[in-house]
Amino acid sequence: MLLELGFGTILIYNLYKPIALKDDEAIRKQLEIFKTIYFYLIIIIVVISLAFSPFLYKTFNISYSDTVLVYEIYFSNVLYIVIKYWTLNKISILNANQEKYIENICLLIMDSVSFAIRMISILILKNIYLFMFAQLLIPSLAFLLEVIWIDRHYNVKNIKFLSFEALRKSGVLDQCRKYIYATVYSLVFLSMDNMIISIILSTDSVAYVTNYNALIMTGSQFITTVMVSLRGIMADYNYKQGSREGFFDVFSVISSFNFIIVSLMVVGFYVLIDDFISLWIGSEYVISSSILVALLMIRMLECLFEPINSVFIIHGYIFKEKWPLIISAATNFILTIIFIKYFGLIGAYIATILALFIKWCGKFYYVLREIFNKYKTRVLLKYTTYMLLIVNEMIIINYFANVFVPKVSSMQLFSYKLTIVIILTLLIDAVIVLLNKSVRNYIKNTLLKSM
Repeated sequence: MLLELGFGTILIYNLYKPIALKDDEAIRKQLEIFKTIYFYLIIIIVVISLAFSPFLYKTFNISYSDTVLVYEIYFSNVLYIVIKYWTLNKISILNANQEKYIENICLLIMDSVSFAIRMISILILKNIYLFMFAQLLIPSLAFLLEVIWIDRHYNVKNIKFLSFEALRKSGVLDQCRKYIYATVYSLVFLSMDNMIISIILSTDSVAYVTNYNALIMTGSQFITTVMVSLRGIMADYNYKQGSREGFFDVFSVISSFNFIIVSLMVVGFYVLIDDFISLWIGSEYVISSSILVALLMIRMLECLFEPINSVFIIHGYIFKEKWPLIISAATNFILTIIFIKYFGLIGAYIATILALFIKWCGKFYYVLREIFNKYKTRVLLKYTTYMLLIVNEMIIINYFANVFVPKVSSMQLFSYKLTIVIILTLLIDAVIVLLNKSVRNYIKNTLLKSM
């Protein structure tokens, strides 16, 4: 995955305009470029994987004696990556054209097939090799289903390869060079925290928050997926209409919707995650409230500002981003080391929050200076209000939820508490969102007229 170097993001960016303008020739041209790039990546991956395979046991100190199973797992993962990269150029169309749901449907189908085969392999055939094959490889067949759907709905069959000279002249390699800072940043930023925590404290400190991180990341990934789909709407409007005022209205509506789902995630996890962990895993796995708040603040920053990131990407500023990322990564690295020594585990997350503010200040700078200069005060005030409101919702709704359901000892009580959290959060959010003129106009001109 380290070899990907941001090609997927660049391809989606390059597809926004031709998809909005329904320019089939330009779409095919981009797919030709990236089919060639991914073909070279596949060759590199296969060669490295084959060369490394004899040293697998020694490198990772594997003690498991079933060599066949170990190498089945290893090469199934290699084959998964090969299938993914072989189909990725066409699948990117779904992300660029607000059709992410097609990918989710295909994944659901193949996950169901995988589950059925795994159950058969365990309960009837008792075959561990078939089980691992179904778990590792069957889900990758979802990529092939997506390609079949895309070939039926888009004029993208029989995409040819380009020569290396044509690839060089396409300008994509230059785009990749400019995007390298963002690529490296995304690869090392979060893993840097865990590495430093493991070295200075212990791997137990990383394991301490694993369950919480897994649940919170699931919520944030859902929001990111939704916003990637909505980014296609913004790009479509930007290239078709070209009105800056209209584009800002679209941005405002999407920002308001994003605020609602982010507040539901953050408030919901803050109020309910300890109860969930206690019910399903055990109260001994509950972490301190300060660590939980820090983890939620990190996810809140990353998710709440996604509409700004969409504007940033659509207008090509991803190729200008450099110093904010370098300063952010350096800040995270230095402050994590210092803060861990003084504050313990939470120091690492405080450093991450500060570093993320630096990264997002860079994105806000480009967007507000060159795209929304006329509306910069409104945008800054809006996002400041959103952050303060979410923090206050966490405190207020947690108080009332605990008044109504003081102790959660069953899933029924958990469901009651969850319902209270959702209702209270939506009521507060609705008041704030309806103050937004763009949202009121959208409801009046679009939703009400369609009823």
